[in-house]
Amino acid sequence: MRPQKGRIRRPYVRSDKTKSRRFAYCAYLSENLDRPLPTKDGGTLRTIHAACDDMTSIGNQRERRQQWQRACNLILAKANVVTVSRALELALFMDAKLEVSKVPAK
Repeated sequence: MRPQKGRIRRPYVRSDKTKSRRFAYCAYLSENLDRPLPTKDGGTLRTIHAACDDMTSIGNQRERRQQWQRACNLILAKANVVTVSRALELALFMDAKLEVSKVPAK
């Protein structure tokens, strides 16, 4: 691929600081939720990463609801796992997508 005229192509160099942030975020995403959250579609959300995958697959109408916006903001802010779990549980419950009969009691 030839560079466009007038544009300078610079190789992308990832700094150590960027790498450490990326790995720290990956570690955060792999954390287990406070308890597994079974959904009515047959799935179970066990990690923050699984919840993010589920959130990206919901429709635009559901995505704009306040409870999903709050859960998303908590994840982006790397909030405490218990707080994120409660926000996700509330969002699923409010959308009637939480399989309440299968949620383990605390």
